[in-house]
Amino acid sequence: HANLPLPEITNVVFMGMGEPSDNAVNVRNALQILTNVDLFHMGQTKVTVSTVAPTPQAFMKFADA
Repeated sequence: HANLPLPEITNVVFMGMGEPSDNAVNVRNALQILTNVDLFHMGQTKVTVSTVAPTPQAFMKFADA
């Protein structure tokens, strides 16, 4: 089993790790790293942040991410 290739990662979902808007700075930094073409080559449409966004203001922390 050690010689089997890893499957290609096609998308990333942030969920079940607490409310992302409570840690917006670090979540945004992670999003910038994941979508950097020189690093992970993950397109912005392939990364999802799952949030209940307790307020509209909390949701807007990610509007331009």
